[in-house]
Amino acid sequence: MRHIFPSAAAAIVDSLGLTCPCFDIFAGCAGVGQAIELASSMEGMILIISADNLSRTIDSEEPSHFALRQFADGAVGIIVSHNAVSGHRIVATNGQTNASFHQYYRSVNGVVKRNLPPEVKPLLSAAYLDAWTSITRKLLVKSLDTEQLWIFCNQGDKKLFEPLIDALDFPDVQLVNTNHGHAGGADPWIGLMADTPPKGSQAILLSSGIGFHFHGILLEV
Repeated sequence: MRHIFPSAAAAIVDSLGLTCPCFDIFAGCAGVGQAIELASSMEGMILIISADNLSRTIDSEEPSHFALRQFADGAVGIIVSHNAVSGHRIVATNGQTNASFHQYYRSVNGVVKRNLPPEVKPLLSAAYLDAWTSITRKLLVKSLDTEQLWIFCNQGDKKLFEPLIDALDFPDVQLVNTNHGHAGGADPWIGLMADTPPKGSQAILLSSGIGFHFHGILLEV
């Protein structure tokens, strides 16, 4: 579906002229969050790269992919280091997988195909909302600032923005609508760079990947 084999990580390391260990993480748009969670437990300086060509992999006949048809491609590079003296600080991470929905997805000639029965569609929407709500609440327990919260989500899931705010019942939520379309794993990070909250603020970055991977990161900006 994407550049999985041979290793994209190895190709990047080779092109940079490096000899460091490297590996791929494949969890769709939630992969960046999972990579950052893993990197935060590792020593040294870790480079995370995400690049998506969603415009080539989405199904043009799938109505739910309409939000991905414009500005669907995106890339981001993130450095994680315990010795950093500037930049955003990782406060907490949380993720979950609803594995039961994997059976409705497949890849045909590099294109994502979704075969979701009508009776399952509302269950999937509810699973998205439940996952994001649950992850956000768990991250809020670790929050250092409960006065104001900034949330950056996958822009392809805008229909969940208002239900998420209602479900959280948080006094002052800034759920950022960047209007840049959906850009794969880079999506919430592009939003963070384009509309960075004031220094010292708390921001949560939420992502969802391929219908059943979900992840969130709490940052001190």
